[in-house]
Amino acid sequence: MARTEHSAGVLVVEDHPIVAMELVAILADLGFGSIFLAHDLATGMALLLSKLPGLGILDVNIGGQLVFPLAIELRARGIPIIFSTGRAPTELPVEWTAHPILPKPLTAAILAAALDGLSFH
Repeated sequence: MARTEHSAGVLVVEDHPIVAMELVAILADLGFGSIFLAHDLATGMALLLSKLPGLGILDVNIGGQLVFPLAIELRARGIPIIFSTGRAPTELPVEWTAHPILPKPLTAAILAAALDGLSFH
C-alpha cells in the first residue's frame, strides 16, 4: 500500500490501550503525522477543542459511555467521523449510519478503504 502524507490531524477515541496503539500505528503507516489519542470522552472533547482535528475515529462505547455527544460536536464542525465498534452497524442510532461504521479489530485495508470515501483537511 502506497503511503500518502496527510496534513489532517486525527482524533482517535478508544478506551482499550492495545486497540488504540494498533490504530495509531495503522494511521502512522497510512501517512498521518498528527494523531491525538483520547481514552475517555472528556479528553476527546478537550482534544477536539484544542487541536481542531480534520478527522475523528471514534469507538462507539468508551468506558460504558456512548461516544455520540463527541460525535455531535465533530459533526457540528463539519469534521468527518468514522466509527469503530464491535457492535453490529444496525445497533447504532439511524442518524449515524451515514458515517462509516467499521468492525473491530480495524485493519489497515479496511481503514484505508473508509478513508478513500471521505473528504477531510
